[in-house]
Amino acid sequence: MEEKIFIQKDKIKVGMQLGESIKDSMGRVMIENGVYLDDYQIRYIKEKMYPGIYTYRYVDDKRVPIPEETKKIIRKHRKPDRAKDSTVCRSKASAGSENESYL
Repeated sequence: MEEKIFIQKDKIKVGMQLGESIKDSMGRVMIENGVYLDDYQIRYIKEKMYPGIYTYRYVDDKRVPIPEETKKIIRKHRKPDRAKDSTVCRSKASAGSENESYL
C-alpha cells in the first residue's frame, strides 16, 4: 500500500515521484502528478517558493496487526461469496439449457 506524505523543499531528491500536480498561480499544471522528479523540476519547485511536495511512501500493510475484536466483527458480518456458491452456478447452467431447447 502507498500513502501520500509531504516532503519539505529542502529534502526533495531526484527520482521522487510527485504525488500531487504542481500548479502555477493561474491554476495551470506545471509538473504533472506521478512524474519522477529530475534536477530541473526540483530547481523550479524551489525557485517558485513552493513549501514542498507530496510524494508516495510504500507501507507494508502486512505488518499492521488486526486486533482480535476487529477480526470477530468481520467474521460475524461476513456474507458468503456468491461467485463461489456452486448452487447459483448450477441453477444458471440449468436455466441456460432450458432456454436452448426452445430455439
